[in-house]
Amino acid sequence: MRALISFALFCVLYMTVQGKVCEKQKYFITYSDVIEGTRHFHQDLKIGGSVFAEVYCGRWGNRSFAVKVFKQESKANWKALWEKFTKEIEVLQLYQHPNILELWGSFSEAGRFCLVYPYLRNGSLFHRLHEEVERPLSWQERLNIIKGTAKAVHHLHTAQPCMVICGNITSSNILLDEHLQPKLSDFGLAHLRPHSVDQSCTIVMDTGSHSNLGYLPEEYIRDGKLSVKLDVYSLGMVILETCTGQKVKQETAKNLFLRDILHSEFEEKGSVDACLRFLDPKVEHWVPAVALCLLRIGLECTGSRMRVRPTMEMVLQRLSQLLPMPTPTEDQPHTLDDTMSLQWPYNGYSPGLSLPTEDDEMYSPLVEHKVPKLEEPCECSQSEVTFLSVGDPNLSHSPRDSLQENDRVVSASQNLQADSAPHLDLYGSWPVECSCTTGTEVQGCEDCCANGFSRSILYDTLGK
Repeated sequence: MRALISFALFCVLYMTVQGKVCEKQKYFITYSDVIEGTRHFHQDLKIGGSVFAEVYCGRWGNRSFAVKVFKQESKANWKALWEKFTKEIEVLQLYQHPNILELWGSFSEAGRFCLVYPYLRNGSLFHRLHEEVERPLSWQERLNIIKGTAKAVHHLHTAQPCMVICGNITSSNILLDEHLQPKLSDFGLAHLRPHSVDQSCTIVMDTGSHSNLGYLPEEYIRDGKLSVKLDVYSLGMVILETCTGQKVKQETAKNLFLRDILHSEFEEKGSVDACLRFLDPKVEHWVPAVALCLLRIGLECTGSRMRVRPTMEMVLQRLSQLLPMPTPTEDQPHTLDDTMSLQWPYNGYSPGLSLPTEDDEMYSPLVEHKVPKLEEPCECSQSEVTFLSVGDPNLSHSPRDSLQENDRVVSASQNLQADSAPHLDLYGSWPVECSCTTGTEVQGCEDCCANGFSRSILYDTLGK
């Protein structure tokens, strides 16, 4: 009796919700349209499936649609299927977003639970990353996919009156439209929770309901701890997968996980730069600053400790600072930044690719050729050398003292040049020829005197 009352209350609530949001739907498809468009769910039109459902493609007029049909192998599991069916309807109807898959219709007919969506020809992110495609995704497209997915997750985490914990964010559940914009899908395992409720509660987890445990954190698999940081971890795995082009679970004899490989590399080398060699080689040009930022975000999101993982607000804020840069044409001027893209094959770690860095000498051309450091700072131009005192700034210096210091520096430079040992030419930019007509009785022009080519009467007078 209690179950019937709960079912009736849900139906009333669902009809109310449908009445509010139906006006936002673009298309209105009937169950008869679904049957006709899929030819009674013919196996030739089956395009995918999961533990709970099968997906078919169909035609409706001049439009294509995809329909998810929940499996009902026995009457015993009808309740679990019904919960997933209604949960997905609730999320898709109440939490619409440009990066969340649109719901065209939902039906419970002839013992079938069906959800109808627009058909996206570009398939899933998993398909574009790991299967043979005509053109691999560029780094700009990958960045936009990561950004769009993060926006969808952030929208669900901050929704009112209840937040949504997806619990099933994978590259297979991120669909791509004709413009390669991501659409987050599959909310059958989602959990709605008021913001005031403790977000670290424990639930009973059915590992059989997850097709891939590589996207789930250890605290959820081991203890069943459910929180928004579960989605943060899953998104971090998607980021690492998108950057490297590798599956979250390696198809090797050791069955290593991508997360463990990258974290081990980071901990061993002590720098995110070490992970650059794992970038997807199918991408022709990686911008190091963007790649490093994405890898760093992915590593932070997949941290072992739940509390130190960033929030979706923090993740989205950092991603918003990364803007895809258009590729300049050949006849346009290039900047120094244009030469910083990674060229493949890239077989190792190079500190010169670290952006940003804490050591400016790392990129300085003076690393290999050290210039002797003067004891006191100076400012040089073509016509003069002026020493700046490193003494007490309150002390005043007379013109005579300054000229004596200049004379001392010029003499030191002449001694350096006269030395037979090879020295680094510090004065290559100085003038070597003057237009003045210096004779025996003339000491030279001021420029010659200042640059050390002759001694002026003024210098001799002040030096006495």
